[in-house]
Amino acid sequence: MNPYEDADLFAVVRDPYDRLLSEFYYICRRKISNWWDVVDCNRTRTHEAEYMNEWIQHKLQQVPTKAMSAQDLLNYNGHFTPQSHFLVSFPSQVRMVDYVLKMDNLSSEITALMKAYGGWAMMPSHKKNAARNETHDLEARHFDAKTLSLFQERYGHDVDILNDGMLR
Repeated sequence: MNPYEDADLFAVVRDPYDRLLSEFYYICRRKISNWWDVVDCNRTRTHEAEYMNEWIQHKLQQVPTKAMSAQDLLNYNGHFTPQSHFLVSFPSQVRMVDYVLKMDNLSSEITALMKAYGGWAMMPSHKKNAARNETHDLEARHFDAKTLSLFQERYGHDVDILNDGMLR
């Protein structure tokens, strides 16, 4: 039984590079307990590109390269799950949502979606992740070749989605 059978569904996608960096900084700066995360982070090294790459590579090597099981989704807390896995069923590749909105344009896109459905909703102003509010944080341009290769292997489809591969 599908509780969403007669519903129109939407999902919000985020730039996959920003999503990965956000997780790094969240775990390294904001995480209080480590019971759900097997890789602790050295909070004194969050501005070192070499350390960030090592940490991310370690995490990415743990992420399955095939469709994740329900247990995998729980183990990775959804944070390292490719966004495409929330949008497309595996292995059939059937799209499961009707609308894919980009987080960078969320306010205008949610307003347009609500207007199309004859409703209204006000999107509150978006607050940046409190763990990423420092001006000297590392960025995707600091990813080294190995990190980029692992990233592409696991999140290449997410990059395609963000570049309108599934937004229409």
